[in-house]
Amino acid sequence: MSLTHGAISAMVRSGEGHHATTDFQPIVQIINIKSVGNKNTGSDRYRLILSDGEHFCNGMLTTQLNGLIHSGEITQDCLVKINEYMINKIQNRMLTIVMKMEVVQPHEGRIGQPMDVDKTIDTANSAAPASEAQPMHSSAQPSTASSNSNPYNANGNTATSSNKPTSPSNPYGGGSYNNKSASSSAPIVRSTTTSGVPITPIAQLNMYQNRWTIKARVTTKSDIRTWSNARGEGSLFSVELLDASGHDVKCTFFKEAVDKFYGMLEQDSVYTFSGGRIKVANQQ
Repeated sequence: MSLTHGAISAMVRSGEGHHATTDFQPIVQIINIKSVGNKNTGSDRYRLILSDGEHFCNGMLTTQLNGLIHSGEITQDCLVKINEYMINKIQNRMLTIVMKMEVVQPHEGRIGQPMDVDKTIDTANSAAPASEAQPMHSSAQPSTASSNSNPYNANGNTATSSNKPTSPSNPYGGGSYNNKSASSSAPIVRSTTTSGVPITPIAQLNMYQNRWTIKARVTTKSDIRTWSNARGEGSLFSVELLDASGHDVKCTFFKEAVDKFYGMLEQDSVYTFSGGRIKVANQQ
């Protein structure tokens, strides 16, 4: 099985945002795996270096795929097929967040002598005429909308969740909850909301915070489940949220919040969340 020629450059140049297509599912090699566990949330995180034999790029594995590492299916130098990924630009470097992948086969040793794709892009950009530069965003002024939610295991605590209005040229400038256009694949680029509220990176969440606001993409959404025990009965559903830095967190909605927000939250759309109770992940 051979690596996909030019895969890394094509992935990075595909633009910031979410990418999933049957037309492009490259086979690449994982030439490095590093654990970067988050002690605040208790979840394991893994950084990857992906290579196509010509170029390499920095990657991050979503926690949904951690089992592939824990089981030993993903090992250093193995070949994998990338089925779904997201590109985020962080400190002028492109980060490839792997959301779905298949292990093709194990392999011993690095294939080729890959070069850093970010440096290749920087060299190409510096050689391009200045007149070719294009602005990243327009100056469209968004409006805002907000409502109440219970995104973390809050059991009655109030939280707020809002999705800002969007425009094609400035997709994360704001929007209503039913935003589900192609703009939802754009990067999360702001450190504050349009009302000036600071955005907290998911990696910095901890149990002792009373005030926080995160901005993240809904990557998965569960079905509604019902429960019944000695203390009562009710319903719940969960979502996995991924922010611009590549960290994710699981949020669970209970009871009234299920009726209010299950139909409102859509997979692959971006929202802001605040309030609720933060719990350390159960690693069992």
